[in-house]
Amino acid sequence: MSCGSLILIMDVNGLVTAASEKIYLEQADGLLFTLYNYEMDIYFYILVCDISATVWTNVIVNQYYKFIGLTIGTVETSLGGKRILFKTTSSSTYIQIDSYESNKFEIVDNLEAIISVPGLRDLYETKAPYYSDLVSYKGFVTDIKDLELGVYEIDSKVSLYTTFNISDAILSKGSEIFISNAHLINYMEKIILVCCGLSSVRNVNGTAIQESTKITPYSTNFCLDYELSIFDLLWLERLSTRLKMKFCSLVAEEDISFKRNPDFLENILEYFVSLNDASFNKKFSLMEEYFSNPHSCFPFLENRIPAQCDIPYLTNILDEAIENISWIVAGHKWKFSISSQDNMVLIGILFLSSDGNFYVADETLKLPVIFTQECNGCCHEQNIEKDFKNSKMAYLIAVQEYDIIFENLYCKNRSQKLLQYIRTSSCRLYSLLSFHKSEMKESNLPLQIFFHKGKRDSKHDENIVDTYSHDLQGSNQHFLVLSKMWTIQNKLPCCSNILVLFISENCKTFDNCSLESKSILEDTFNYYETGDDAEFASLINKLNFLFIDDDKVRLTYLSFKSIEHATNLFPGHIYVIDVKKSINDNDNMSSFSSKSIQNGIFTWTVTPDVKIIHNPTCLGGHCLEDYEVSGVTNFGVKEVLSVRQLKQNCFVTCVLLDKTYEDIETTYNGNFGREFNATLCMTVKDVIFEETIKIYVPYFSSTIFGLLPGALLELWGFSCFRSQSGNLYLKASPMFGIQVKNCQSFSKSHPVLAWKQLMKVNYGNLFHTSFRRLCFILKIISAEIVSICKTCSQTFLEKCSCLTYRETKIKASALIDDGNQQLLAYCSGDAAKNVLNFNEKEWQSLAHYVNSSRQSLKFSDKMLFKNSSYSPMMNQIFNIYCCSKSVCQKMVFEYIYIPSSTTSDICSVWCKSVTNLVPRDLMVEFYMKSKCSNKKKS
Repeated sequence: MSCGSLILIMDVNGLVTAASEKIYLEQADGLLFTLYNYEMDIYFYILVCDISATVWTNVIVNQYYKFIGLTIGTVETSLGGKRILFKTTSSSTYIQIDSYESNKFEIVDNLEAIISVPGLRDLYETKAPYYSDLVSYKGFVTDIKDLELGVYEIDSKVSLYTTFNISDAILSKGSEIFISNAHLINYMEKIILVCCGLSSVRNVNGTAIQESTKITPYSTNFCLDYELSIFDLLWLERLSTRLKMKFCSLVAEEDISFKRNPDFLENILEYFVSLNDASFNKKFSLMEEYFSNPHSCFPFLENRIPAQCDIPYLTNILDEAIENISWIVAGHKWKFSISSQDNMVLIGILFLSSDGNFYVADETLKLPVIFTQECNGCCHEQNIEKDFKNSKMAYLIAVQEYDIIFENLYCKNRSQKLLQYIRTSSCRLYSLLSFHKSEMKESNLPLQIFFHKGKRDSKHDENIVDTYSHDLQGSNQHFLVLSKMWTIQNKLPCCSNILVLFISENCKTFDNCSLESKSILEDTFNYYETGDDAEFASLINKLNFLFIDDDKVRLTYLSFKSIEHATNLFPGHIYVIDVKKSINDNDNMSSFSSKSIQNGIFTWTVTPDVKIIHNPTCLGGHCLEDYEVSGVTNFGVKEVLSVRQLKQNCFVTCVLLDKTYEDIETTYNGNFGREFNATLCMTVKDVIFEETIKIYVPYFSSTIFGLLPGALLELWGFSCFRSQSGNLYLKASPMFGIQVKNCQSFSKSHPVLAWKQLMKVNYGNLFHTSFRRLCFILKIISAEIVSICKTCSQTFLEKCSCLTYRETKIKASALIDDGNQQLLAYCSGDAAKNVLNFNEKEWQSLAHYVNSSRQSLKFSDKMLFKNSSYSPMMNQIFNIYCCSKSVCQKMVFEYIYIPSSTTSDICSVWCKSVTNLVPRDLMVEFYMKSKCSNKKKS
């Protein structure tokens, strides 16, 4: 912006229609005024640019003034426009006049001569340079909502935002102010006044408003630097309030304030806005806003954050997933459902529990999180995996691409066990803020503060550490591996926590107790009396005893920074470690888990350079140095059934078929009671052959619930037993492990599998990945329209007795072809409607029939011509409709693979969406994906 002036002193008078807040010039502070003269019917601009600018702040908008001793010139804006501009001098002053005096324009002739010069005709305004939605308001400051952001409450009903009006003025509570040319908006039933460069706030009583000596708030600068509009700022405030409500009992309020955590604010904007520093090169100019015509200003630029973006509670996410649940039958007593969520952003605190599993929590719920392998070709640059090297840390995370998995396991007593958890890829998690886990027990969630940002006082812990370290003096220490937490999050190093027992060198251990020992069975039960396999497995789970002939033992967790380092340690074996080298002296306290310290169990962090050797006196044939040839074998299910026993060091590789959940009732000292620790039974098959075997595991292992049919498993720590009924099965010891394996992880000695077999078992790891393909619908396989109770999820045919609202649901399956292979596609909701090509009128007719007749409509390709004459007329019409209308239609399918344990050549998929072919949209999508892919490569 440049100014030119003519050496001509004059006086002007008129109505002040606009006034700016203080602007900063090179030599002094300044003010801008807009003056309207009724006789000339034009608008002029006045620039106050001397040291006496503070006196001019008493000029009030909508009052008549006479300005004396002004020079006249022009101002050129950066947009290329020019305006007539009056400028004050050191002798300039002003007086307030009456309205009738404003008609007297003393230098009309001189001014007309100036503005009549050719080329200067467009230098003055003949209409108001702002929209009619700008308002003025007078009232009292009743509350100061946020001093840093400049948010006030006026007359207890109006919110005033001076955030975008760069000013050091501070309004005091109780003062009467006049706000001119502010934007009036109604946001979520709240009346809000927003000040921009054309706005001003003046004290009505004439006293100057207090000025702040502090620097402009960081959060205000952030809004300007990243071009956040007023609606983006309001969303951030709403998010802050929401987060405080979501985590009020888990995190202290000040720890999740984006105003006190600049990194937190930047991470939020990075996630929701996708900031790119190269694109923010515009300089904010108050004068540009003031001179704009038509009026445009920074607070009302294009919104960066989507207006519909909301942050639901975990219970809200779960309720919506339950409402749209569609079951897939996986076994005789097992069914599951995959509810893909990509329209609801999940924000929660992710932490590693003491049981070795991940959980995400907020005020309402705590859900297990199952991580799949990192997806191939992923454009996400964030990977939270590296942040969990310290198990004491917790993170406030955001994720939009995830699945809600439900598992329904039927019990022996006909009751049901509904399990739900979140499944996603670790690369899709975005870390917003980090926390330390406090010493509170996780079982108290969400009843008290569990996470905090500050470092805790560790003086008391240091005393305990010194005492503990003194007991472990010596270069070589022996320890017995008790248990190994193996989860399907096998890529995360924080899961490599091993519970060990430090013992003396001459300690004797007995870990294989005979089942025939009467001393063990005394006052417990007689396992020979039960004929039920599940009950038998539950009983003998109690027969694992470990006798240690040593008075000085130390229970300890070993945390390994290298996964490979921890892989070769086996439960039940004794190893030797150099304790002095294993303790990280530079970060001693970071090796301790706060919960472990409270319970007297310590955690040592073992670095990769520490050497651990297998004790030669320990029974067992394996050794750390020659692990590959140590005799650790890998059995298949067929081999287990052949040898009818398992070696001490062996793995069992199998494919998951089915799961059942059993509540066990047993007898204690003649009293009959319920056993609360239930038993979970898995049916697995051989990788190559069809032989199956049952596996009984303790119910407390929540990682098993993350396994879906078709997953390739590797088992460790199982014993082979035969029950009284003669069935052979595998029973998990307290030191068992279950790990999902990739097909590429097979050793060279393992039998070679065909490519299709590899793909089928690998679906257990890849089902979370979404594919979008253009496919032909070859044939409708099945379809069903039912009316379901929202309370008990039962249909009319199942004699629901609830007097609640019912809704109509639809599901279908079809054979589709994507050009390379045929797929069996399952879908429900809108996707099923589109597959069946229903229009809205047809759907309403079918839904009305189902609700009024209390009869479901069902179609099956296998039963089409069998007993069709016995079905109702409407069902026959529905069958004919499904046979003919959708065949050979070309549509866009977005689907995920369903893990399958069958030997069929046709793979099954679950359709997240089915849409009509729109070439333009597909081209745009292809362009965006190509752009994202090129960005990642660069």
